[in-house]
Amino acid sequence: MHARKVIPLLALAAAACASPPGPPPPPPEGPLDLGALARMVRPVVEAVLRAPVPDKAWEPAAATREELEADLVEELRPQVDRLHPEASPLARETLLRATARSSSLSVIARYSAARGRIFVAPENLLPQMEAAGLSTDPATTRAFATAVLAHEMVHAADDAAGGLAALFRNAPDAEAGRALGMVLEGRAVHYARRAAERLGLPREASEVLPGGKGPLDERRARFLLTYREGAAFAAALEARGGTALAARPLADPPRLTSTLFHPSRYGPSGEERGPDLVAALVAAGFEGAAAASELDLRARWLPRLGEERTARAFAGFVAGAGLNRPDGGVSVSVHETPEAAMAYASALRSLYADGPAVVIQEGKVVAGGVNPSERTARAEAERALGAAR
Repeated sequence: MHARKVIPLLALAAAACASPPGPPPPPPEGPLDLGALARMVRPVVEAVLRAPVPDKAWEPAAATREELEADLVEELRPQVDRLHPEASPLARETLLRATARSSSLSVIARYSAARGRIFVAPENLLPQMEAAGLSTDPATTRAFATAVLAHEMVHAADDAAGGLAALFRNAPDAEAGRALGMVLEGRAVHYARRAAERLGLPREASEVLPGGKGPLDERRARFLLTYREGAAFAAALEARGGTALAARPLADPPRLTSTLFHPSRYGPSGEERGPDLVAALVAAGFEGAAAASELDLRARWLPRLGEERTARAFAGFVAGAGLNRPDGGVSVSVHETPEAAMAYASALRSLYADGPAVVIQEGKVVAGGVNPSERTARAEAERALGAAR
């Protein structure tokens, strides 16, 4: 886990495990002993997760920033290619190397699926604690390192159960990859918190989230939502169906980030799918339309509208689709109730306040058009609205 992990490295299903162990020994005194911390954490993670942590994974190894960067380049390459298919090979390579370089400076620990082991960057630990607003006294440092190791052990257990690389490789599109990232990072956050609670760690040591401190921009908001809402999804599934239901998304991953924001839409039979608005827009003449990503939309809206209004706007969001053009575009969305649609339309009008745009709400459907010509914007919004009826 780290303060600015760029693209999640993630997860698999869970085999049954032994009953919860007795009270763990206290953290070691003196210099930080990662091996001792890992031995203390492992049985607790296995107990809350009800899955084994592989032997090799709980022997953390120190890594330099240069080693982390080289490792990240290779492991992130397939994900960058998947998430940015429209970019040129040179642009993807530039993004990949910039991402790996940036991450290597902030990663505290990471589970390497390729090597089946957790790597820790000691030189990044204290700077990232300070960035998160934590004290760097020895007790807090040990507690935070313990929580970080628990997070990475969840990834290791998930990998042993099904294979992180295969999960990402089998994701059918970029949105499915984003949803998978939320599932895997959410599980790691949720179960690391469960382990931290059993270990008696102070809450501040296990509550740190990427993007959780400082002013939000779209990038920071994306990290915050991925980890925070992914954890809420894992917690909701476990509350409803125990660790078995919480682990089901690893065998049957959701394809939409909307499912992560609305956990009631995922159950024992998998993901509940909404209307196919992409097909509706294409049939209405909007060739090239694509499904809307709720994660993407919330990440853009959150810095501008704030937590409360963004949450209200998406409270009943079911599905969306749109078509972007250099001079504007068109969008349509369906919501659970007319009141939810009204809240979304109101927020959308606020975002469009400075440009030539039209937003129309009819019942549970909201359509928007953006074009230098207001007449064209209105005509396209009305056509999109009709397609979704």
